[in-house]
Formats: sequence, structure tokens, C-alpha cells
Amino acid sequence: MFSRFKLKIGLDCPFTVASIAREGAGMRLRELHGQWTPNTDCAGGPVDQCYSRNPRFLVRTDQETTVFARLQTPHTDNLPLINVSVFAFDDAVLGEMCASSGSYTNSPQGVATRSTAIGKSGPAEYLVVASTWDHDVDASFVLYFYSEHSVDITPLF
Repeated sequence: MFSRFKLKIGLDCPFTVASIAREGAGMRLRELHGQWTPNTDCAGGPVDQCYSRNPRFLVRTDQETTVFARLQTPHTDNLPLINVSVFAFDDAVLGEMCASSGSYTNSPQGVATRSTAIGKSGPAEYLVVASTWDHDVDASFVLYFYSEHSVDITPLF
């Protein structure tokens, strides 16, 4: 959500204020909504045996493209510890991790991966996994998926 605002800055020394590009500027954006439900698809972190039961999104690309993902829980008062990761996907198996938001955290702005190139060897599939650290989270989430080129992204709930 965007709105008008005024920003007043004051310092005792010379400084310059410059605008920066918006997140994902020049990239394609897909906004996907999901839900974690305790004992169903709220399956904990990668050390848990049920990690692959977390909400997943299948990404298909025909060419090399740069991507990154941001995961947020905007309608939750008690922010859960969350993470978003991108994995290579082959024969229904989670492959090598391509990108991760890092440690699980509950910051209001959510978590995001760094930009990473996928599809370097031509057509490929990847899984984006939206996970919580705890198994008892009942919360909705929004996944913002940015890509340089067109990709197909499908929820696998």
C-alpha cells in the first residue's frame, strides 16, 4: 500500500538525500496468498522431517532469469518466526537450496531472499517454500515473487 508522506531530515553536517528504486523495480511481480494451519501445513523448519509439508509454490522457467521472494504475514498480530527458501526441484524431490531468507525471524516487514539466477541450464523447475519455525502457527501470509523474465508459478497446497 502506498500513500503520500513528508519526510523532514536535519543534520549538523552536509548530506544528500537520494531516492532509491522500489523493491523489484523493472521485474515482474506475482502476489500469492496462503495460510498456515496447525497440524496440517505448518510443518516447521528444514531440520524437521515434515518440512516439505509447508506451503510450496512450483516455479517453472524456460530460460535463465533472476528471481527473489518476499514473505509477509500482514494480517497477524502475533508475528510468527518465518522463512522463505527456493530449491531446485527434480523428480518430486527438494534439491539444492538456491536462495533463502536466512534465519527465521518475526520482523514486521517479513523476510526476503537475495536476488538469484535460476534456469541457467534451460527449462527447469524450482520450489519456493514458505515455512514457520513453530508447528502451531495459524496465520495467513502473502508471498511476493519477483522475476526478471516470465515464469509460471503455481501453489502446491
